[in-house]
Amino acid sequence: MKSILLFAGTIILFSLGSCVSQKDFIIESDYSYLGRFNKYKTFDFVNIDRRDSSSHNPDLEKWIINRMESQGYSYSNRKPDIYVNYKIYFSDLKYRGYNQEDLNAYLNKEVSLASNDEFEDEVYLSDAELTELENAEAASRRKEYDSRYYTMDSGTLLIILVDRRKHSAVWQGYASGVFALGADNLDRQLRRAAGVIFDKYKVVADGYLIND
Repeated sequence: MKSILLFAGTIILFSLGSCVSQKDFIIESDYSYLGRFNKYKTFDFVNIDRRDSSSHNPDLEKWIINRMESQGYSYSNRKPDIYVNYKIYFSDLKYRGYNQEDLNAYLNKEVSLASNDEFEDEVYLSDAELTELENAEAASRRKEYDSRYYTMDSGTLLIILVDRRKHSAVWQGYASGVFALGADNLDRQLRRAAGVIFDKYKVVADGYLIND
């Protein structure tokens, strides 16, 4: 597939060394204002080097498939709406995220605005017109991306959802402390980390929200 563009700039990752200490592990997520969360129904994984254990873990992928399907998405390799990409970082690092309101609150607000929008029926817009409109809306919101930096230690799991049509990330979740309990039973620790990450993504297929 084409190269993936990350929203609001490039994610910054670099080693911090062994001197970093942190009391609380980070569990956070960010989203793109270009995300068409009410349109996504199908998903697949990004094609990667299966020899790379940091980006290919069959047990983790099976867990993600079960979780996505439990939220109404269908696993399909025929032009899926979104690609799932993940990465396991074994070294400590510094990570750039963003200050944003909760995704559910944001989507509820968008639904409310759309219900009052006389142009809400997108069937009359071509793909090019829709893309132009979405880009204009994103440009007007660019100032809303407020960067913040996290110290991620004891191993980090990053999960990214990518809009296939736009070739850009629309949501990312990340958790540090994956290896805080040691290297034993890595698969269980990765599943646990994936669970707390996906608890941040409460959208089900067609844009419905999971209520707390």
